[in-house]
Amino acid sequence: MGFKVVPIPNEIAQEARLSRRAPGFGHPIRAHTTPADGYGPCRSCLRRTREGEHRLLMSYNPYPEPEQVPVVGPIFIHESMCAAYRESGFPEEIRELPMALRGHYADGSLILNVKLGKRSPEEVIEELFGDPKIAFIAIQNLEACCFIARIERG
Repeated sequence: MGFKVVPIPNEIAQEARLSRRAPGFGHPIRAHTTPADGYGPCRSCLRRTREGEHRLLMSYNPYPEPEQVPVVGPIFIHESMCAAYRESGFPEEIRELPMALRGHYADGSLILNVKLGKRSPEEVIEELFGDPKIAFIAIQNLEACCFIARIERG
């Protein structure tokens, strides 16, 4: 079964970089340098941030459609422009993160939360999309409990 991993919209990332305000919320964004133990992936390019890289921490609602339940949380993006993830398959740089894949109805409500453990993301994606009620899957970081990206049928 095909799928595509979708980062945050490029317009959202660019608005945040330019305004230094959280899109949709208006409060200030925090800029800082990634520490040695920091790895939070950029939600645009879906690459893990490296020590010394400049990044922005902001609030983000990954379920902006009016019928969906909002789940606002913190995310990182690179401070400078980066190319949004457009590759096929699951992003290699986030593969080893502690994560869960969360299957959702079209209205954003959660159907199933699956921790990867030793299983591959592809195996869990196939399992979740085997249920026709699941409209999309959210990738969730288990340590920080934050949104990473969305997976859609492809």
